[in-house]
Amino acid sequence: MGDSFAAVPFVLLEDNMKKTFDVEGRQMTAACNGLLPKLYRFNFGRDIMMDLKKFHDGAKKDPENVDMTPLENLTWLMFKEGGEDVGETPDEWLRTLEDPASVYILSQDMLALWQQSQRTTATPKKK
Repeated sequence: MGDSFAAVPFVLLEDNMKKTFDVEGRQMTAACNGLLPKLYRFNFGRDIMMDLKKFHDGAKKDPENVDMTPLENLTWLMFKEGGEDVGETPDEWLRTLEDPASVYILSQDMLALWQQSQRTTATPKKK
C-alpha cells in the first residue's frame, strides 16, 4: 500500500510557517500549516483550494465585486492557528476591528504566506 501513493503528486505545506502582522497597531501572528485545509473544511464546510480559485478568478473578472468571504475566513483561521485570540468565528473577530478595511489591507500578505507555505512534490515530466 505504501508504494501505491508514491507516484501521486500532491501539495505539502511546510510545518508552521509564521509571520507577524500589524493589525490596527496590534502585533498578530498568522500561521500556515498542513492542518489548515482540513480546519477550513471543518469550520466552513468548504474546500479552501476551490474557494481561493474562485476568489482569484472573481478578482480578475470584477475586482470591485469579488466575494471577500474566503479571504476573511482564511485570515481568521491563520491568525487562530498562530495562537491569536480572534474569537470563535470570523464574524466575531471582524466586529472587533475598528476599520473594516483592515482585513483587506492584509490580503496580499496573507495570500503570499499561503503560497509560500506550499510546495509540490511532483516532478515535471519531460516530453
